[in-house]
Amino acid sequence: DRNKADINHDQIHRIEHNWSKLSEPKIEIPPERFHLCKDLDLFGQASLFKILSITKTPLGVRTLAGWMMNPADPDQIQKRQQAVNRLTDQLQLREELQLLAKSVADSRTDPDHLLEWAKGSLWLEKRPGLRYFTRVSSCLMLGLLIGFFLPGAPRIFLGGASLGLLLVHFGLTAIFSGSIHGIFNSVGYRQRDVSNYFHLFLLSRKLPEDCELLESIRNQLSSGDHNAVICIKSLQRIIGIAQMRRNGLMFLVYLCVQFLFMIDFHTLSWLEKWHKQNAERVQHWLWSLAEWEALTSLSNLAFHHPEWTFPKIDQRLGTLTAFGLGHPLINGNDRVCNNVTVGPTQTILLVTGSNMSGKSTLLRSIGLNAILAQMGSAVCAGKMEMPSVQIETSMRIGDSVSDGISFFMAELKRLRQITVEAENLKQVPGKTLLFLLDEILQGTNSRERQIAVVRVCHHLLESQAIGAISTHDLELAEAPEISNRVQAVHFREFFETSTDGKNEMKFDYLMREGVSPTTNALKLLTMVGLDTPKPSE
Repeated sequence: DRNKADINHDQIHRIEHNWSKLSEPKIEIPPERFHLCKDLDLFGQASLFKILSITKTPLGVRTLAGWMMNPADPDQIQKRQQAVNRLTDQLQLREELQLLAKSVADSRTDPDHLLEWAKGSLWLEKRPGLRYFTRVSSCLMLGLLIGFFLPGAPRIFLGGASLGLLLVHFGLTAIFSGSIHGIFNSVGYRQRDVSNYFHLFLLSRKLPEDCELLESIRNQLSSGDHNAVICIKSLQRIIGIAQMRRNGLMFLVYLCVQFLFMIDFHTLSWLEKWHKQNAERVQHWLWSLAEWEALTSLSNLAFHHPEWTFPKIDQRLGTLTAFGLGHPLINGNDRVCNNVTVGPTQTILLVTGSNMSGKSTLLRSIGLNAILAQMGSAVCAGKMEMPSVQIETSMRIGDSVSDGISFFMAELKRLRQITVEAENLKQVPGKTLLFLLDEILQGTNSRERQIAVVRVCHHLLESQAIGAISTHDLELAEAPEISNRVQAVHFREFFETSTDGKNEMKFDYLMREGVSPTTNALKLLTMVGLDTPKPSE
């Protein structure tokens, strides 16, 4: 089966980090989450979304992306962890879900069409007089026909009355059939969208029953009162009657039933009754399916990384603590893990070190794992505990020439946004801002940069935020305003002699206590051939 083969190939590419082989749907990123998504590689070529997502339906994709950008509360995180843990070993169910969801995605079914129809107005309900008349006239026609065949009945009178009523029905059909059949055609098109989802809803009957979140999804889709499977079967029967006129063998039967009993009006009445009873449920069905897909993506990640762990999220904690923390986008064979502590409040983790030694990677490791944690996912660590946080970053600030904003001013504006957000969160119980700032304020001279960075740190410390800053400025840890509140760590380089006698710079990417004792900028200049020029003769 081609779909099954495609799914298996994608999984291999995901495990091996063959980013170019993995497609990614277009994700709409809210402006307030732009920096976070860009700085932490949430979406794009080599991204967390690519390694995480096996969602196929449009709403499944949206849901997983939304979870990445918007942290859940601790109670919801715990429920998701239970569901993910329960789904991890459900290999066959995961594959069946992907296959059916891929079929839906390939059919280009748009759930927005379903939601649009579910929110639409009702044609016959706006014409109550017509609805009641057709009901009465249909009953009257049935009575006339039954009476016509009774012994001793006045057949001339009954026949004339039946003929007159038949003409009335013919006239109403001629007047209103265009509008009614237009509704039937529109609903028939939407119903095909629903039918594409039907087998997905039916598959939910295989979900485990011993998990609260999965049981809720199962009840919505296939086992609770008024679940999607039962209701869609009912809708399919109604649409089948509405489409009877399209069947060549049944067309004559349709004409007889229509002129005698106004079947179109009754079918429309049944359809509108279904609409009133289930319109709000359609959205719940689709979002429940999307939630199931997102949970399945998290369970797939946990299955392929059994060494990862589920973190503890507790609002009472003031510190993010992780043992064996690694970068989830780096291949396991190349990944180097470290023990990391960020916090408590009134402290800053200051990360120093030489170029290319691992400072930025550490910050992204903290951010990406905090995002995974608050999605309900396993994280790339041996153990992790953290409070509920909102993550703000400043790592990849660029010039905005079209807006007339320099690199330095763009970075200042971003830092201002972070400090304001930290002040606002200070008033929110059980919520902490986690900031990750990488080599900030490089667009000015070193003396003013140090003063500016100290001021930024002071604002963040006073707002009860926690976070980490990477820097080349080794004197920053000794600034009097913050020196007693800095937890300094560093990465460093070492040199090995190659077989041809040249010194090669190496990195072990292991985090060490204290400020970096070395720098390597001048050594790097020499390595690329930009060493001290010889004096001219």
